[in-house]
This record gives sequence, C-alpha cells and structure tokens, in this order.
Amino acid sequence: MHTNTLEAIYRDYIRCLNERRLDEMPTFYPDELTHNGERMTRARWRAEAIEATFEAMPDFQWNIQRLLIQGDELAARLVDTGTLAREWRE
Repeated sequence: MHTNTLEAIYRDYIRCLNERRLDEMPTFYPDELTHNGERMTRARWRAEAIEATFEAMPDFQWNIQRLLIQGDELAARLVDTGTLAREWRE
C-alpha cells in the first residue's frame, strides 16, 4: 500500500473514532481481530474497548502526535485526552 494511502486511512480511522462514527468501523476492522493479545469479534471490541471508554470519558479523544510508515507497517504515537466521568478499567 502506498505510504500516503496508509496515512490517509489511519487518519480517517482516528477521525471516525473522535467523531463517534462507530458504524464506519467495519471499514477499518475485520469481523474478528486481536486486541491486547486477545482474539475477539469486532462487536465485542466495540463494546468493551471503545464504547466502554466513551461511557467512562464522554469527551475522550485520540490525538496523533507522530506517524511512522515503512512499507505496509504503521506506528503511531498518540496522546489521549478525556475527563473521567466514572470508574474505568480497574
């Protein structure tokens, strides 16, 4: 994949999360994925990883600080911000 295309896709992915356009997530994730080393369905990932975060911090945002792309690999440094509204991830 071309570097500019990979960067555009990743930036759109972060924008979708920050704008809470979760119905567009199938564009970025397969039906099954690995999150923090655990296999799960996209629906489970959405509920446990994303919606749980938004419930705990309604204003949560991912902010891209740096992107490194080499071939078909991408690494990102993100700084996350949000105001904790309830207990989250013990």
